[in-house]
Amino acid sequence: MTGIPRQLVRLRARPETLYLSRGRTVLATGRDGFISDGAAHGLFVHETRLLSRHMVRVEGTVPLANALSNVEQHSWLGYYLLPVPGVSAEQDAGSGHVQQASQHSLEIRISRVVGEGLHEASQI
Repeated sequence: MTGIPRQLVRLRARPETLYLSRGRTVLATGRDGFISDGAAHGLFVHETRLLSRHMVRVEGTVPLANALSNVEQHSWLGYYLLPVPGVSAEQDAGSGHVQQASQHSLEIRISRVVGEGLHEASQI
């Protein structure tokens, strides 16, 4: 087969969905790691959706996803950033024009494991 370029192909049936699974339990979230209304996301056990909405908010603000990744097929880890309440989000006068929110932020770490249900732990 000369002349045909060989390429690695990564198929993603639903590119906007992250999955965790073990046995008959599946957690499907959006790319931000949360489950929103109306999406085909949720916690499913034996093809029955048990959870259809799940989102973290701090004082009404949804944190920004910084790094999200499966650790194994059944475990997941996500890091989120959130501006410290009460700190202005104005840009500094320095050369980089960095927003204050990136200088004064809270980091939230969320870990999830599915099996016979869902276990979630978060740490600020």
